[in-house]
Amino acid sequence: MSAPAPVGPPVLRGPFLTTKQAADYCGIPVQSLYNRLSQGTGPNVHKHGTRNKFILDDLDEWMSAELSAA
Repeated sequence: MSAPAPVGPPVLRGPFLTTKQAADYCGIPVQSLYNRLSQGTGPNVHKHGTRNKFILDDLDEWMSAELSAA
């Protein structure tokens, strides 16, 4: 019989971007990214303490969804 799978938060692998870096990568102002996050329409964000961290794949996926919705 195999051991049960460990329970806990998923292991995230970087590279991680800050909010400013993510906004630059997406080509939008930082405040626009903050607004989208507060409205629940932004990319996936991973909290590290009080800081937001973004993964490139999540940003690419969000931008693709935004372009296809336009």
